[in-house]
Amino acid sequence: MVPLITTCAEAIGQRGLSGVEMAAKERSAKRPRGEAKRDQSGDGTSPEAGNIAFQVEKISKMAARRGPDFFELAGALAIAKETHSKAFEDIISQAKISRRRAFYLLEVRERFQPYMRDAARLRAIGWTKLKVLAPVINTENADDLLATAETASAQKLSQILRGAVVSSKSRCVLLYLTPEQHDLYERMILAHGGKRRGRQLIDQERALMAIIDQVSARHD
Repeated sequence: MVPLITTCAEAIGQRGLSGVEMAAKERSAKRPRGEAKRDQSGDGTSPEAGNIAFQVEKISKMAARRGPDFFELAGALAIAKETHSKAFEDIISQAKISRRRAFYLLEVRERFQPYMRDAARLRAIGWTKLKVLAPVINTENADDLLATAETASAQKLSQILRGAVVSSKSRCVLLYLTPEQHDLYERMILAHGGKRRGRQLIDQERALMAIIDQVSARHD
């Protein structure tokens, strides 16, 4: 008699469902296991991708590898940013990746995505030089820029892109400025012949020397 009671109870329960609820229940029963997992995350990704602790651990392990694959690391950062945009900076902080490095990696990944057919070539060039190319590379100049990057150091590559004359006798001046000092420096450079290219200032040397010449002339 137990099977009969169970069957009757189930039948009563089924009659209590609306047509819409019945259809939803049938779809849920037929849904492949993989789809159920995607639904649990709420954004079409695996449940693990939606877990902040998992993201932190994954990114941290990638970054700690000797000679990490920066495109793979950049891909993991992109997933973290897409799934947890508000918590992204907390994720990279916990993973012990500087904000500057994380956003450089994301920029390089985005700008060089169209050229991933040459992924091995890009990896050989390295992300330090690729981040120099990122603001200016396009489909027309990509081949020339990548060829130059293969033979030039990151410093010389930056000078070439700024149009500066590269000399072995050149001297580097490193400045540490407060945000207020940097804002003033940027305004003065732009006012004396410097230009902006993306997020970079170009022709800084020429503009700085023009400022120095003006100040020097006043004291002659």
